[in-house]
Amino acid sequence: MSPMSPAALLMDYGGVLTERMDLVNARFCAGLGIDSEAFGQILAEWAARPDLDSPSHALERGELSVAAFEELLAARLRRPDSAPVRAEGLVRRMFAETEWDEQTFALVAEIRARGVRTALVSNAWGTDYPLERLRSCFDELVFSNQVRLRKPDPRIYLYASRALGVPPSRCLFVDDRAANVAGAIEAGMSALHFADPSTGRQRLRELFAGLSMNRP
Repeated sequence: MSPMSPAALLMDYGGVLTERMDLVNARFCAGLGIDSEAFGQILAEWAARPDLDSPSHALERGELSVAAFEELLAARLRRPDSAPVRAEGLVRRMFAETEWDEQTFALVAEIRARGVRTALVSNAWGTDYPLERLRSCFDELVFSNQVRLRKPDPRIYLYASRALGVPPSRCLFVDDRAANVAGAIEAGMSALHFADPSTGRQRLRELFAGLSMNRP
């Protein structure tokens, strides 16, 4: 392994290993018959609140149950006829039809086969992850609601690097959100803003191009 190559690859889930999250949200809204713009405004408002006052941040840190979050969200959602939205199962329905990015999954598996340690680092909304698929690509799975830390808090990246046994300076973190990328850099890692999947995959190939396929 080249001294300049990252020794560990840390990856976000939604929007990196899956299709873009705006597509996921649009499909969810269409299925419920609610306005996607209004839904986006609710999420943006909650995301902009201070940590202790944000339902989405509390959910991601495991401080708010999925059921309680669904009640809060359902109270804010309305169909065009003003009919209420049923709270139960909202989060599960939100992600039920999410499509994986098979090319990115395959690339992570290839990089791991070259001896690079891998970790998923996700701000989790619930527990409905394809765990078997993820464990086939990642040495460690770090979910925010389990470790009680959420991106972009630098501590969650440091938690992941310790779990992998790789110092932050040898870790590369990948995420589609610029704020989360900034958090990894603050933790002492290299980082890649995965704004465009094709460009992001190409950059990953370049960064790991010099590694052999033989796992040590």
